[in-house]
Amino acid sequence: MKHNYKLLFLASAILTGSYSCGDAIDEDFNVDAPEQYSVIYSGKGFNGDIILEMPIPKDTVISMYANYGGIVPLRNDVTVTFEAAPNLLGTYNDLNLTTYQLLPEGCYSLENNQVTIRQGKSGSNPMSIRINTSGMPGPGPFLLPVAITSVSDASLKVNENLRSAYFVIRGSYDENPFTTDFDRSGWTVLSCSSFSAISTEYTPADQMLDGDEQTYWGTEYNPNRVAPPHVVVIDMKESMTVHGGRIMGRLDKNGNLVNNGQAKIVTISLSDDNEHWTNAGTYTLPFEKENTFYLNYHASGRYLRFSVDRCYGGANSEFYQAAISELNIF
Repeated sequence: MKHNYKLLFLASAILTGSYSCGDAIDEDFNVDAPEQYSVIYSGKGFNGDIILEMPIPKDTVISMYANYGGIVPLRNDVTVTFEAAPNLLGTYNDLNLTTYQLLPEGCYSLENNQVTIRQGKSGSNPMSIRINTSGMPGPGPFLLPVAITSVSDASLKVNENLRSAYFVIRGSYDENPFTTDFDRSGWTVLSCSSFSAISTEYTPADQMLDGDEQTYWGTEYNPNRVAPPHVVVIDMKESMTVHGGRIMGRLDKNGNLVNNGQAKIVTISLSDDNEHWTNAGTYTLPFEKENTFYLNYHASGRYLRFSVDRCYGGANSEFYQAAISELNIF
């Protein structure tokens, strides 16, 4: 089959609104008003979500460019301005079924956010986005939308599908920076979905707040085998900003982890009035004697609801009962 490569290229330019494989080409393919196919766009707009995994703290710089695409070469230098676009958060979360929070303003800066695409070229000088994770209220993920807000040549359109780039920032801790657990001495358990109340094994939920690793909260198994979720509500007596917690499983007399009952998936919620709750995240834990978890986003409240949604029955199996010796919050 004989192909008309000029027509194929033109069709591609019309469909994508861009041509960026090097400098813009030198001929117009005899198209009427070829400038109508000229567009400006963000090169990182092609990449979908840009996932950035960073330790906390970390100061790093990301480069971002403006691009020109079209049938004819760029006639003059063009200045393109980028700005952070927090207004795009809601639309992004709705479209992607996510619940990201915005990266706080103090955690990023756009340096030299006006870039220039030179005459006859297709790419600009770099714009720098500086990200400092030390101010993030949790490991996230946080979203930073960055969009083209203006172009110096009003005759050039912006490709709306490639106007914006979305940076997803995920933090991680090399070690726990929250070195002091909250004082639990005045805390009380307000409610508990179940516990073992038989004479030979009395295991109420307040035993995971008593500082004794040989006592534990054990959910009911006799006469009823109560399945998860297992839920405890704790009154911390004052509003606390929670960053995460430590969960220790049931231990035998030698201090070794008992196979059955260690928390596998937990959900944390906080409230100021014990009625209206803020979900602070669901976390999957490894099969370990003690696990540390960090809230995705720091959250505050007087009341803590601790839900064990699934339990281990050994490293490779699950169990209906929860058995937890200590729950510390920091």
